[in-house]
Amino acid sequence: GCPEEETLVGKVKMIKAGAFEGSDIALSWHPMNANVALDKAYLANNSIKFKFHGISAHASQSPESGRSALDAVELMNVGANYLREHVIDSARIHYTITNAGGAPNIVPKEAESWYFVRAPYRKDVEEITERLFKIAKGAAMMTETTVEYEVLGGCYEKLPNNVLFDLTYKNMVEIGSPSYTEEELKFAKDIQESLDPKLVEAEIKKYIDSD
Repeated sequence: GCPEEETLVGKVKMIKAGAFEGSDIALSWHPMNANVALDKAYLANNSIKFKFHGISAHASQSPESGRSALDAVELMNVGANYLREHVIDSARIHYTITNAGGAPNIVPKEAESWYFVRAPYRKDVEEITERLFKIAKGAAMMTETTVEYEVLGGCYEKLPNNVLFDLTYKNMVEIGSPSYTEEELKFAKDIQESLDPKLVEAEIKKYIDSD
């Protein structure tokens, strides 16, 4: 468990606050659909908000007077979608629109989008982020708006420790798999039946292929 996991920087803040001072090693655990010891690194990432500023106007009476910040957000998202074809396969670019303006008949003066950039190594994240900044500036130029961005946080990929991995795996084998009561198994089965069978099969296949 980790506070602010979805903002990507929970552990970074914990380190800065001294939560791990005096520690020689740290063992992390995350709930999953299988009990495994992972020897793989998790992705490095950045979290960035892009704020576009335009000119408000009445969308019917004087649309030519407005400069839509929302248009800029949407054009940036189009550019980011095209960028996905030209980054490494293991990279991910996610976004949401956190501010899309107000009433439909008013040209939005302010609009904002929030992006995550993930990749196996910090170097990849930084290179993709720089390209994303250029896309944002291009969207601002096309719409005659301005853009500012705020890097909310980011982190390097987790470095796996093979010695600790081997030790963890050895102990898991020695302890053996957990046992469950009939009631617990029925509870799990009920949950599983509420899921899309294709998703369940895909998760099972993922672990079979990794073996």
